[in-house]
Amino acid sequence: MDSRYLACTGRIRARESKLIDYPKFMRILESPSVEEVLKELGDTDYSEGLGEVRGAGDFELLINRQDRMLYKLFSDLTRDSDVTDLFFLANDFHNMKVAFKEKLSGSPSEKHAAANYMSPARYSPENIFRAVREDDYKSLENPLKEAARRLGGRLESTSSYQIVDIVLDEMYFSYALGVVKKHGNEFIRGVFNIQVDLVNIRTFIRLKEMNVEKKIFAGYLIGGGKIEYDFYLRAFEGSLDDFISSMRFKDYHDVVKQGLEYWQKEHDFSVLEKLFDDYIINFVKKAKYITFGIEPLIGYFFAKKMETINLRNIIVGKLNNVQDDAIKRRMRETYV
Repeated sequence: MDSRYLACTGRIRARESKLIDYPKFMRILESPSVEEVLKELGDTDYSEGLGEVRGAGDFELLINRQDRMLYKLFSDLTRDSDVTDLFFLANDFHNMKVAFKEKLSGSPSEKHAAANYMSPARYSPENIFRAVREDDYKSLENPLKEAARRLGGRLESTSSYQIVDIVLDEMYFSYALGVVKKHGNEFIRGVFNIQVDLVNIRTFIRLKEMNVEKKIFAGYLIGGGKIEYDFYLRAFEGSLDDFISSMRFKDYHDVVKQGLEYWQKEHDFSVLEKLFDDYIINFVKKAKYITFGIEPLIGYFFAKKMETINLRNIIVGKLNNVQDDAIKRRMRETYV
């Protein structure tokens, strides 16, 4: 345990009491209208600004306010900013993916890209968008700058949207794992192990679909996950069904089986990503039992991340008349 986080843990415990638990989410989901949903949020962190919400865009402003508060909280409480910044840097890499995909579309639109940006992040999404559009990365620092340059080089020989995801994921996690290794915290290492496995599994599926050679696939694998390199390389010689079968003795068997079966039917990673999110939130719940240290801070980060995902699913679903059962299938497990 890290005594530097003694005061931090007390503040986090107080904030945890305002997190939305699963029964509360179910009551929100069962609300007959968006107006009733908003009333249910009156006793939560989202109460400020509820009266201004008239549509999905207004709700995003409400979420963005929470995101900014979360970033400030981390800035105030962390004693290891090199580590905690990694969780926000992930959003910068996501926003760079959005910017490059817009550029590949042939008619890049900053307004269109804005709908897919994630926050909080270290850089403004607009800054990243302009850097990518103009192929000028002076305003960025590494690892984002190097990632953009490397991806730009790869895109000279291909215009695949999938390569954007694969290259930027590899760059982000390679950098993050280097920082985590120096820090030496097993809890944080475990969080990134799980995320690396999700990325490697997605890369496995994408490159199998593209019929690339195994040696090319090997170049995109990221080390540092719970599943070893050789396992992926052996599995790459078989089919996706063989891959599912080979996972039967791994921790993620049920996650991969359900996620890949849905992908094979719908060509959609949403179920796989939802199940991995559930796996991560269950992993970080152990932070609730740590007296003091960086762990409760990281646990709270993921708690808020899953909370905003669930709220977006409900609000956007209600606004678009999506059936409650369909919304519920996309709901993440909660921290409390």
